[in-house]
Amino acid sequence: MKITALLPEELVKEAMTLSGTTTITDTLKTALAHSISIEKTNY
Repeated sequence: MKITALLPEELVKEAMTLSGTTTITDTLKTALAHSISIEKTNY
């Protein structure tokens, strides 16, 4: 699936730093997996 989004540069940089990834694609995959994991835990 292809997604286009406008994201603030600082938000992207911080997310990449926190996730330890080197590409925005990997960063977004990591963030999505983390979010899903949290939601499953809360159920």
